[in-house]
Amino acid sequence: MEKEIKLRKLRMIYFKGFKDFEVDFSDRTVISGRNTSGKSTIFDAWSWLLFGKDSLGNADFQIKTICDGEVIEKVDHEVYGEIEINGSITTLKRVLRENWVKPRGQEHEYLKGNETKCFFDGVPLPVTEYQKRVNDIVDENLFKLITNTNYFHSLKKEDRRNILVSLAGEIANVDVAAKGKGLEEIVELLNTSSIEDIKRRIAAEKKRIKDELEDIPIRIDELKKNMPEAVDVKSIEKQITSKKAELSVIEQTLSDRQEAVKKQIDSANEKRKQVGNLRMKQQDIIIEAGLDATRVASEKNKDFYNYKSILDEKDEKVKRAERRVIEKKNDITTVNGKLSELKKEREKLVEQWKSENAKVYEKKEGCLVCPLYNHECRDSEALFKFSQGATDAELEFNERKNRTLSEINKSGLEIKAKIEEKEKELTKLESELLSYKSEHESIFGDWKAFSEMTPVEYKVEPVVKENLPEWVELENQIKAIQIEDVVLDNSDLIEKRSLINSEIISLSVELNKKTQIENTFKRIEQLESEQRTLSQELSGQEKIEFKLLQFSKLKMEEVDKRVNGKFKYVTFKLFDKTLEGNEFETCETLIDGVPYFSANNAGRVNSALDIINAICEYHGIYAPIMIDNAESINEVIPTKSQLILLVVTDGDLVVE
Repeated sequence: MEKEIKLRKLRMIYFKGFKDFEVDFSDRTVISGRNTSGKSTIFDAWSWLLFGKDSLGNADFQIKTICDGEVIEKVDHEVYGEIEINGSITTLKRVLRENWVKPRGQEHEYLKGNETKCFFDGVPLPVTEYQKRVNDIVDENLFKLITNTNYFHSLKKEDRRNILVSLAGEIANVDVAAKGKGLEEIVELLNTSSIEDIKRRIAAEKKRIKDELEDIPIRIDELKKNMPEAVDVKSIEKQITSKKAELSVIEQTLSDRQEAVKKQIDSANEKRKQVGNLRMKQQDIIIEAGLDATRVASEKNKDFYNYKSILDEKDEKVKRAERRVIEKKNDITTVNGKLSELKKEREKLVEQWKSENAKVYEKKEGCLVCPLYNHECRDSEALFKFSQGATDAELEFNERKNRTLSEINKSGLEIKAKIEEKEKELTKLESELLSYKSEHESIFGDWKAFSEMTPVEYKVEPVVKENLPEWVELENQIKAIQIEDVVLDNSDLIEKRSLINSEIISLSVELNKKTQIENTFKRIEQLESEQRTLSQELSGQEKIEFKLLQFSKLKMEEVDKRVNGKFKYVTFKLFDKTLEGNEFETCETLIDGVPYFSANNAGRVNSALDIINAICEYHGIYAPIMIDNAESINEVIPTKSQLILLVVTDGDLVVE
């Protein structure tokens, strides 16, 4: 089903240069006026209402109205529109509102930011939900294509070409391949990939192959340069055999020397073991002598150790007595603190009682005045009630005062009892403190007198090993054992062995050049084989590329035929050739054979309308077309869409 969208009303409040301006639209509306009179602003307002952007597609543009170079603050910037969709009216409104805040403690407000409010058929909606509903009416990109005469040709050639190809409808790949030879392979490729993807894949593969092909000759040349020169293999092998025989003789000589020295080492080790055992016996003798000296000293120090034990007990008693005195002092400090708080509380109650007791009821002077005649009341019943009320108020005051004084007295008696209790507790604690102090003095005196009775402490006599006969006897036995130093000097043979090994390694390196040369020739053969394979692969890719170009050309000929059949006033050039004669894809609009960008404004506008008509017919949707600089067009081609013509004149803004 076709969808016809028409703009019927547009109202702008504080939008760009308009403070409050409303436009009613018909199926063909002409808006004329001098430059800067606001014609383009109407186009911007229509675009902003729908998509939050100006007519050029910019979301960040100046919406607020500026007066004398300054933005008008604290007003809503609003666009309201009524659009007709297949005969039914839908209302849209978008508002940009300033968010002014006044921080606590400051006098002036400041602009914290802006917020956008949207309404769809009068219902407030979040911006995202509003935009979704607008897009349900018409997609933004499609809207630009069918309403803006400049939009299609502002796109890249590739995008314009894709739009035109979509208008051609579906063309079966099999039908295209049937028009050429050997194109079945292209159809199979297109079953899984697009033409553009295949082109990109072929280009990437060709680049890879060419890069590898360029690299192979360099690698072969490098291998040839680094390949060692040929060597005399038999001569080198004979020298290595001779050197190994010399090594075998040296190794045998080293083994014989080692065996001879081993016996001397075993004898020396046995003697060292004997000396070690004798030293251990000497150590045992010294330890036993030290233990004997310790036992003698301990026996002599029995009285001293007994004295130290008793002194430690008396010292602990002194410390316990000191702790009891300190704890009691802390208890007295705590009770004194609580007693002080209670006395302060009692003083506060005394002040409250005095203050309450000093209060006196104040009687109101004067007589009862009649509210109707404004003179002294003579009504006996009213006078009685007035007098009774005054008496009741005084009685209520006195009762409340006595009640408060009674509560204060009660609290005072409770605090007094607590003070007396704490004073008794304090007296008891002070008495206990005197007792603890007396006990401490007695215990301390006993400790001091005992500590002055210091007995003699006997020291352990040091052990002198030379005075021990058993130790001296063992020392003589150690001195009688003679241990000879064993020296083995193989430096001459080791140096000669090292020299021969170095010579063998050098000869082996030379011999290894044969393997290097063989491996180099093998690697060159591999690279040459890879070169042939890559050349075949490159040829295969170029064949596919050529077939793909044939296929694309056949398909685009059909597309060209179908596309150009949909337009009445314009034609499209979808292929061109390079100077070398190679064809390439393009997209150029022609107006009577003249390129679009070389035609005059009227020709460009009418060609754009022709394109819009085709796109609208394909999608089945029509929307208002705004044509800027319409004064240069004598005749506008027919279109099913609503037309809004913006015309430059010398006068003020006029809507017709």
